[in-house]
Formats: sequence, C-alpha cells, structure tokens
Amino acid sequence: ETADISDKENKITNNNAGYIGMEFAYKDENLNARAQVEFLDDTEEDARDHYRVNELYVGYSSFDYELSVGRRIFFWGALEAYNFVDMLNLKDTSRDPLDGSNKLGAWVSTFTYFFEASQIDFIVKWLEEEQFFGDRTSPYVIYPYAKSLILEQKDTRPSMYTKWSGSTDTDYPIDYAFAYIQGYDGQRRVHIKENDLRNQSFSGEVQQYAYLSNKFLMYDTVLIESILYKLEFAYTDVINNKFHEKITDSKLPDYLQVGYGIEYTIEQIVGDTNLGFLFEHYIFYYLDEIKDSDVT
Repeated sequence: ETADISDKENKITNNNAGYIGMEFAYKDENLNARAQVEFLDDTEEDARDHYRVNELYVGYSSFDYELSVGRRIFFWGALEAYNFVDMLNLKDTSRDPLDGSNKLGAWVSTFTYFFEASQIDFIVKWLEEEQFFGDRTSPYVIYPYAKSLILEQKDTRPSMYTKWSGSTDTDYPIDYAFAYIQGYDGQRRVHIKENDLRNQSFSGEVQQYAYLSNKFLMYDTVLIESILYKLEFAYTDVINNKFHEKITDSKLPDYLQVGYGIEYTIEQIVGDTNLGFLFEHYIFYYLDEIKDSDVT
C-alpha cells in the first residue's frame, strides 16, 4: 500500500471519545504516595482505546532529601509550544500533540537533595517503552508508524538523569536548571524505507529507533520589568554510530537544539481580563551532515 504524505482524503475529520481520569494521593509527615489512572474509549479509532496507570509511586521525605520509586510523570522546560528538553516521559501521540500534559508515566527511582535555594535530582529510568499511536486515519498521526520500536540495547537498559535546579532571590528573579542524561534519548530516529521525497510519497511504514546518547541541557527563565525571557538549550552526543549505520546505512550526527522566547502580559485591560503576548523561536542544527536522504 502506498500513502501520500500530503494526502488528507483518508483522514477522519473528527473524533468522538469518552475520557475518565482519576487521581489518588496520600501524604503524612514523611510518607507520600500518588496514583493516576485514565480510561479512554474512542468511537472512531480503536487504537486510541486504553486503560492506563500513568502514575503509581511511593515516596519518603525528610527536611533535606526525598526518595521515591514507581511510575511518575515529570515536567521539564521553560517554553510553551515545544519543550525539547522534556526528555524523561514519552508523549502520547495518539492524542493532541500540542497538549504537553498528554504524557506516559516512566518507571523510575529518584533521590532529591534540597539546598537553601536549589536542589539536585538523581533519577534512574528502568524501562524504555513504546509510544502509543492512533490509526493511520487519525488526524493526530502523520505517518503510518510501525508498531514495534527497535532499541539499540535491551529495553531494561537503565538511563541516568542528573539535574540541578533552583531560583534566585534578586531584583530580576531567575529560575534555572542544568541536566546531564546518559542512556536512551527521549527523541527517536525515524527512517522511511523506499521513499520518494520528490513525489512526497512512500511505501511501507515509518520505523522508530531508540538510540543511546549523552545529552547536556539547560532551561532558564528571567523576569525583567514584567517581561519573562525564556531559554532552552540541548547538546546531544550520539554514542554508537555503528548502530545507526547498521539500520539505515548512515550515521546520526551529534546535534544542537536552541529555543528562546519572551512573554508579556498586560493585566486587567478590561476588568479582570488580561492580554498576553508570546513569541518563541526554535533552532535545530546538525554538527555534521546526514548523507542518507532516506532519513528524517
């Protein structure tokens, strides 16, 4: 079967779905626990139907540290439209891709140590999972993705996350975060076989590959005279290019990502109504060329 990338004739025009989400939390002086469960039933797309436990963890905290183990969701980043530094949790691509809250929980162990105005987090992710995709007729799915993810090593290969974050109590408040990640990259390499980019068509399915990398990232915000300035940066060092040459006949270069933006809000322009202005710009740059045109 051949599908046209730009062809919209086979796409459904709407979804009708029922959704139920439930959250449970417990907290006392030292112990805390949380569970988050969701149900979704779609009348148009059976592939979107699911019962899912997105969070299920227990934690212990004291004055200066916190421990937890289980399935958790984290939110990293400073920008609004696209947080490329938000690496820990996979996105649920069978739902609205512009909604950053559509995440899948990750099986992790965490240790956090608190300083006066900052903290350091050590996180181990124990399992690399597949993303969820809708049917190829879905308005949320661009390509007919292959349902199986190809991983460089076993899915139980641990990924390590270290993050230092905090804020400043100054005339111009700054929220900052710096992180180092070693393990499976939160982004995927995508390969289209037998494609013809000139005709914008391809045969078969788009295959995703989970690869290992060293990633250095940061995200910061600073408030200056009612204007919020935002910055995200990530440098990715691809570890094993033999893996990429084996699956696609090309290397995946190291790459840089930069995003910056400003946000300004005029408060109470009419009664309690506020008006906000937002600008963001994103840059992706390979440090070397990909020679194989069959890779996107």
